[in-house]
Amino acid sequence: RANLDLPHQTLLSIMCLLGKKLGGSPTIAILASLYRILMKVLGGHLREWDLATGHAYDSALAGCSSLQAGVTRALKVENGIASGLNVKHMLWDMEKFYDSVDLCIRAEELIQHEYPSELLVLGTLAHAAPRILKVGSCISEPIVSTGNSMLAGCQQAVSFARGLLWTLVDRLVHALPRNPVWEHVDDLAQAISECTSNDLKNAIVKAGRIVKSEVDRLGLKLSPKSKLIPVCAATKAAAAILKEEGIELQVARTADDVGVEMAGGVVR
Repeated sequence: RANLDLPHQTLLSIMCLLGKKLGGSPTIAILASLYRILMKVLGGHLREWDLATGHAYDSALAGCSSLQAGVTRALKVENGIASGLNVKHMLWDMEKFYDSVDLCIRAEELIQHEYPSELLVLGTLAHAAPRILKVGSCISEPIVSTGNSMLAGCQQAVSFARGLLWTLVDRLVHALPRNPVWEHVDDLAQAISECTSNDLKNAIVKAGRIVKSEVDRLGLKLSPKSKLIPVCAATKAAAAILKEEGIELQVARTADDVGVEMAGGVVR
């Protein structure tokens, strides 16, 4: 334990604002140079764990492309429509994901999946350390109590998210093996195709219940941006059932799927 202690003067992160195209200003962390050097030195262990543990449909893995994954999902939707199947597209998002991760729950999940212990300890020290907010040339007083959150900008953050959501993705994959779920950090996308409208509705409800149970177990919250496309009788019926169970899922004509506009096969 003593060998993994970081010097106190390195336990401070500078939080800078980063604008988003849809509005809002999340923060990205500038961590101490010593911590970043350690991550470079130990990065090989991190990549080995990612490749050994990451799911087959994880587009945030090294060498993968979120754009290529989005195009693949669009192709599946179009092929399903051309084959006469009932096809729908589910897009799950977590609300303020990085700011709501419980560090103890995250550690428990990562330990179960044999995350490198030295990287977990170093990462937890950095993520639980005090922070200061930088806006332009202005700097805040140190924020000592950081609560539940991870640092966007840390080299381990994506791997932490991968380990935290591993069981959720695994349950979805095994529940609907013909309709694999794609993962990109905290964004989950699933194109579902079934022979009948009723089977499609049941599959959507089944997936929604799994997502809800795992999100509750992990202490997270679904974003109101989560969507189900396109608008039809099956999607409306499934969304109504899920809403009664406290699972909010918007039924929409189109939705943004990791930067690619999708319409569930209604239009290209």
